[in-house]
Amino acid sequence: MRGLSSSTTLGLTTPSTPWGVAIATLLTDAVTKRVAQDVWSLSRTSWGPFRFELVENRGVSFSWLSGAPPVLLGTLAVVVVAVVVVLGFFVASGAPSLGWGLLVGGAVGNIADRVGLSTHHVVDFIGYGNLFVGNVADIAIALGVSVLGVRALRRQAVWR
Repeated sequence: MRGLSSSTTLGLTTPSTPWGVAIATLLTDAVTKRVAQDVWSLSRTSWGPFRFELVENRGVSFSWLSGAPPVLLGTLAVVVVAVVVVLGFFVASGAPSLGWGLLVGGAVGNIADRVGLSTHHVVDFIGYGNLFVGNVADIAIALGVSVLGVRALRRQAVWR
């Protein structure tokens, strides 16, 4: 594929790509959380190093600030997501576009839980050994940050 950039071979050259990735991530997160609530609300299943059980995360990442008032956590989440969304208008095509889409889709997925549920918690259901329990949004956030971080560390363009 001589002469083609990686963004062309990945099909990530259009300005709508990060938004499409964000929407796909958001929908996948919502569906998997709903399935988890229906399937694992009364049971716990293990698969290799992973366990599947329903957990209500009332804090932020890794249940940090779980005792904080819901209004504070909701406000913090909205501010962070707003900044990430605005930065998305300046993200470069290719891998950064994919990374940003994963990041914003995951962030919006978790804030939708926090704002939309009357109990103000995030639905987590994927346990990683005895380390922590997360969800698809958390995986997307970690992948998005990794993609953008690797690009930045390699001094490759992240922004237009």
